[in-house]
Amino acid sequence: MTAEEARAAFLAWLAAERRASPATLRAYEGDLGRFLAFLADHLGGLPDRAGLGRLSLGDLRAFLARRAADGASNTTRARELAAIRAFFRFLARTGGPDLPALKLLATPRVRRPAPRALTVAETDRLVQEADRLADEPWIAARNTALFLLLYGCGLCARPRRSGCRAATLRCRETTARSASAARGPRSAKSPCCPSCAKRWRATSPSARIGSPPKPLSSAARAGAP
Repeated sequence: MTAEEARAAFLAWLAAERRASPATLRAYEGDLGRFLAFLADHLGGLPDRAGLGRLSLGDLRAFLARRAADGASNTTRARELAAIRAFFRFLARTGGPDLPALKLLATPRVRRPAPRALTVAETDRLVQEADRLADEPWIAARNTALFLLLYGCGLCARPRRSGCRAATLRCRETTARSASAARGPRSAKSPCCPSCAKRWRATSPSARIGSPPKPLSSAARAGAP
């Protein structure tokens, strides 16, 4: 069996057994096609199925180096190497050959891109969607307030990095009072606007009930009078 026939058998197995999508099949076909084309040029001819098992670590590294010289990114080369490994796993399960050199080859490092900051229109649309997903009005108000709190503390705290401003949400900071037994009364900045807090107080059952009851003491929990 030639290498091309082995590739065709692998693609047929992906389509029949793994139910791979047409896009996945095209990606595997392209990645393996580039690999076999490199082998034909690098070795002076396309090897057969048995000859694929005699590839060395230097042959595999030469392929990655050629792809890097062609301008392929680390992400592309890592995907191509994953396709080659899947191809040889299929060969090993269907009568060989196995390629031990693949286990010694390191995958190119892929740098994860930084998350992109939302635009003003995207932020407004996200706030509206968070409001619509809840059935109860007070839950919708809570979700909106939580989103604004997380967004303000996470992104707007670093406007130079994310490129956003506090005015993006049209929400000004307010000073909230909080009491601490150890530090005493103190104030803290909150990115939640007064309109959000007013809406939550008007719709939340817990806000209308008032402060929760104090927990029972250990003696009361034990049944002491």
